[in-house]
Amino acid sequence: MEIHKQKSKTIGVLHLQEFPKTESLEVINKIKQKALADISALQFGGVDAVIIENEFDGSISPYGEFLTEQQKEIMFDIVKFLKPHISVPLGFCVLLNDYKTALLLAKNFDGEFIRLDTFIDNVERISDGIKIFPDAAAISKFRKDIGAENVEIWADIHVKHTKLLDKKTIEQSAKQAVLMGADRLIITGTWTGKPPKISDILKVKKIAGKIPVVVGSGIDEKNISKYKNLVNEFIIGSAFKENGTVDIKNVKKITSKK
Repeated sequence: MEIHKQKSKTIGVLHLQEFPKTESLEVINKIKQKALADISALQFGGVDAVIIENEFDGSISPYGEFLTEQQKEIMFDIVKFLKPHISVPLGFCVLLNDYKTALLLAKNFDGEFIRLDTFIDNVERISDGIKIFPDAAAISKFRKDIGAENVEIWADIHVKHTKLLDKKTIEQSAKQAVLMGADRLIITGTWTGKPPKISDILKVKKIAGKIPVVVGSGIDEKNISKYKNLVNEFIIGSAFKENGTVDIKNVKKITSKK
């Protein structure tokens, strides 16, 4: 993937709506149409790539670790519908740690990267207490086993909405992620809409070397100019939206400043 060789790139997040708990063609069709409208706004607004993200597992808590088989089928069906309409590089992020589904989606639909909220950090979700213990070696092995070595792993470190279960500095996490084969390191703030600390970005860049560092939260029209002097890539979701829907005017306001 060649995005990082160009300056100031925006990766727009396509948030899928919650899947129905039982198969409902009517609900799934509404999800598809909403997603198509959002992806069109992202592309016509000028993003350089799109990441399709599903955060919902249909449980009491909206956040889980892995999709059920039925939910995988729904997600594959939605992506199959959307794929002909996507003209920019494509990535996937599935729940908190569903690397298998994300990698299989990337392999089947020409995805260039996946985003993993957890890759080397053991964490607990602040909102619901879910604990995640990722296995970076298993992730890399699965990628090789399915013949998807060309799919990049974009790894969050000290990811938002969580607390670490191990005492590690952000530099230690960055070094571990690099050693375990992450293709990009993603830095976030503590919560949705909050940008990362500049000091954290500088610490991680020093460790990352030639591996690109991506800002994964809190970038908007007002602050992108400040952060683009530090990194070349931004994953943007919330700032593109208006009342839960991607607004092309918001997308253009931000992409015009990149």
